Amino acid sequence: MKSLEEIIKTETAEDLIKALVKNDNGPDLPQLDRLFSKYREFTMPSGELILLYEKMLAAGIISVKQGSGGSAKGPNWTEPDFMKNNVE
Repeated sequence: MKSLEEIIKTETAEDLIKALVKNDNGPDLPQLDRLFSKYREFTMPSGELILLYEKMLAAGIISVKQGSGGSAKGPNWTEPDFMKNNVE
């Protein structure tokens, strides 16, 4: 099974966010930014991450957990292919 670092480096940002919210206790936007900036150049200063996050919220793929501000599955969430295939 791939490590978290390998997944961050190889999978799409959208699929990674979907995977992180699978159990409805996903990271908030600042935590996502730190995670992406540690392993790849996809950070808030470029604006890409916040635009993707807002797009996923608007599409109902993710939602914001009330009270904690973290992320959760939205009504239109689907499991990413890399999780379905369990690729090693």
